[in-house]
Amino acid sequence: MLSSDQCVIKGQHFFVRGLIEIPVSGSEDVFSWGVWVSLSRDNFSRALEMWNTESREAEEPYFGWLSTELALYSESTINLKTHAHTRPVGKRPSSSWSPPTTRSPSNSAPGSRRTACVSSPWLCCIRPESPQVKAWRGRAAAEAF
Repeated sequence: MLSSDQCVIKGQHFFVRGLIEIPVSGSEDVFSWGVWVSLSRDNFSRALEMWNTESREAEEPYFGWLSTELALYSESTINLKTHAHTRPVGKRPSSSWSPPTTRSPSNSAPGSRRTACVSSPWLCCIRPESPQVKAWRGRAAAEAF
């Protein structure tokens, strides 16, 4: 099974699509990463059962593993402990994770100029000229029309 929001591989691996949303400091904007989260068979079954149910956001978060590499970080983000939080029908789950304290974005060298900082569980900063921010700005501008 493969859709834009769910994936099952060989009946053994179960994934849902979610968003890691990071508020941009000093702005009302949110920087979002689309990510895949690996869930247990039971959690995936429950998420699928509730997928089109009103008030599904009242569900407890589903434990899983981050299954998307976020290239901004110097160390791998694959298999970080994650929770998928359901939201109202029509909105992708949000994802939160429990990062190790040693992780940091690869572009946050000491003394680097950071004018578009974001607050996140990793307290990372994203430079406005980074490819990720440029791509995000392009998508945000296109969606405004």
